[in-house]
Amino acid sequence: MKGTAKKFKLSNGLTLLLESTSYNSVMLGISIRIGSKNDPDSLHGMAHLCEHIIIRSCDKKISSTDRDNLKIHAFTEREETFIFIRSLKDKFSSAIRWFEYFCSQHNITNEDLFIEKNIVSEEIHAYDNSEISKIESAFFRKAFVGKKMSHSISGNISGIKQIQLADVNNHHSLYSIPTNLVIAVSGDLDNDRILNTIESITKHLKGSAITNRIHSGHPKPFRVQVKSNLELTYFIYGFEVPERSSEERLLIYALSNYLGEEDYSKLYQVIRKEKGLAYTIASEYQLFSDIGFLLIKGLTSQNNFSEVMLNINNILEDCKNMNFDSVLLHNIAKHMKKNLLMNLDDINIRIIRLLKHELWFSEFYNIDDDLLFIDNLLSSNINIMAKRVFSGEGFLCHSI
Repeated sequence: MKGTAKKFKLSNGLTLLLESTSYNSVMLGISIRIGSKNDPDSLHGMAHLCEHIIIRSCDKKISSTDRDNLKIHAFTEREETFIFIRSLKDKFSSAIRWFEYFCSQHNITNEDLFIEKNIVSEEIHAYDNSEISKIESAFFRKAFVGKKMSHSISGNISGIKQIQLADVNNHHSLYSIPTNLVIAVSGDLDNDRILNTIESITKHLKGSAITNRIHSGHPKPFRVQVKSNLELTYFIYGFEVPERSSEERLLIYALSNYLGEEDYSKLYQVIRKEKGLAYTIASEYQLFSDIGFLLIKGLTSQNNFSEVMLNINNILEDCKNMNFDSVLLHNIAKHMKKNLLMNLDDINIRIIRLLKHELWFSEFYNIDDDLLFIDNLLSSNINIMAKRVFSGEGFLCHSI
């Protein structure tokens, strides 16, 4: 179910993406160029709290019948906030009404703020009491040390406590600036009608984006140990990769796919299946506006940790010099295409892909382009990327 996406730039600068699919459900996605990196220095958690309050405010306005027709979820990241409204095709008018409330004046009360501050505080407590979350947070605090990107996405208790209603209203004003917004709709709908409806709802939104680009910097190699109650060692081993705007990003995906994204991958085969040193071992990539990381994550016994790291470093060293022959390249391409096409059967992933492409690249990369690139993977290109990524010392954070 490939779908075709069309992009529209509305008169006030807002970007709208429409994709035709044949699902029973329809999704409207909202992305906002505001994340935890935009939190005021003394009010960490502002973006996360605003995400909660927006949902609460719109839910208070909409009828119970409309709300029952919808599935809504949202999340905040370091650089963006996302809200997703899903309905069955014949109930999409409920999603439109919710979106209309999103674009209207939010009459946030002190009671709303009090309740959502409590909820966010409970969420922060839950996160802070997760041993694995502590290590994830410690990794990014060190990677982005001294930078706003180091701000915890969820925030901290002291920051949440200090936030007042005026702070929320001031920060929330950034969320209605058209150039800070990208709207996407995916489903079996009349696109002309959707275009006219969205344009009518949003025509009153005005203003220019005032969020300056916040540079992440380039971290120096580090090794951080985190005291933990885990009886096992959880670790994150990271390497800097090109930022997400780079045309080489699919090579990073290919490299990560080869190393550890599936059961067939090299790390899994050697460290788990052949040597039985760890139950969990995988790789992933995290790409930001001006930096990226290829991360290897694992969970192993404290006695095996040193041997696991030795095996990882041997695999990475081999990766820089090995010949990715036609059989191996075919295998990598097969799994990359499988993942891409299977993921696109999920409307949530489809809409996130639409929004993130526009936020990150200011254009939409269609599926056929990605499939063609995957089919034409070259061994030399992967080798060059491996040498570039693994040439220096990595960033290691682990529990003790």
